[in-house]
Amino acid sequence: VHVHSKPSNLFKFIPKSVLPVDYGGEAMSLEDLT
Repeated sequence: VHVHSKPSNLFKFIPKSVLPVDYGGEAMSLEDLT
């Protein structure tokens, strides 16, 4: 488990392409996924 205070730190571990736009990524929003 990783905890990050800034989205830019998170992107060092998880690519933007797989994160929902709700979390600053480029993938579909959580609303669209559910």
